[in-house]
Amino acid sequence: MSVVTEKTELVISLAPEEQPIIQAAIELGDWLIAQFEMTDGQVAKIHRAQALLRKGVFPPSDEAYDYALDANGNGLGRSWGILFSSVELEVYSIYKPKSGYVEPGGIVNEAALWHMIDQEDEFIWKVGCLHDQPYDGSRWIDEVSCPEKYAAQGFELDVDMGWLVQTS
Repeated sequence: MSVVTEKTELVISLAPEEQPIIQAAIELGDWLIAQFEMTDGQVAKIHRAQALLRKGVFPPSDEAYDYALDANGNGLGRSWGILFSSVELEVYSIYKPKSGYVEPGGIVNEAALWHMIDQEDEFIWKVGCLHDQPYDGSRWIDEVSCPEKYAAQGFELDVDMGWLVQTS
């Protein structure tokens, strides 16, 4: 006697207004693949994450994905990316000061970042949880819509495939 089991796919609870955030995350993955030399495994990892995002479901419990664009220059780094596991999808942008970073005007490190914190974005969807209001991802979408602009501003661009590992 054989037993057939079905894997249950857990749907990401997106408001219609949030779909453009997901589309921009997918397009960021395409841009990273087109711009940077990657291993076949790294490309496959982004493609798998994109397929799940397009389908609107969380990865199975044995899979996790992350990819990001890093822009570094003048002692300041910035990242835009996704972290995607079986329990959570996070789309984010963060500032990362390097040691000795001095803001124009002489403010050093953490103190300089306080005004930048308001410019960071973090959108989190968790399995089985709804948030109160749809996220406004317009700034994040705008920032990742043309990554070349950061290179034109003197930032060095790089891909960050993060620390999450796909196990299947």
